[in-house]
Amino acid sequence: MARRVRIGEFPDGTTQLQVSMPGYDAAYADWTDSNQMSFSTRWTDMAKIHQLGIAWVAPAGAAGQRNILFPGLGYTPFADVRRANGNVFYDDRYLNGPYWINEVLSHVTSNGISVFNMESGAGTVIYIVFRVPA
Repeated sequence: MARRVRIGEFPDGTTQLQVSMPGYDAAYADWTDSNQMSFSTRWTDMAKIHQLGIAWVAPAGAAGQRNILFPGLGYTPFADVRRANGNVFYDDRYLNGPYWINEVLSHVTSNGISVFNMESGAGTVIYIVFRVPA
């Protein structure tokens, strides 16, 4: 069984944290290969982005669902979906009286995101799929 997490002093004398991808041992995986390593404190570039984009979503209801596909990674990745309005991207929904504003729900699978618009009007979302397991 592969050890997915290794933390502590490494043979080179440095203290590190390494988290491997499923099927790889954190003690032996190549830390420079993002197909083998999910996280390493040696990385200087932390954002391992698989795909990003902008998508239009219809108003709330059955038509308000948008399916965004991406090449499968063999696991369910971490993804973030944000509602956009012009050049403003909302990081969260907020309560305006009795109503939630800018509410977008999403369901992530190993090769796609289903985005559900909870607003009465159509809108735009920005999405980012990271090369790390959810």
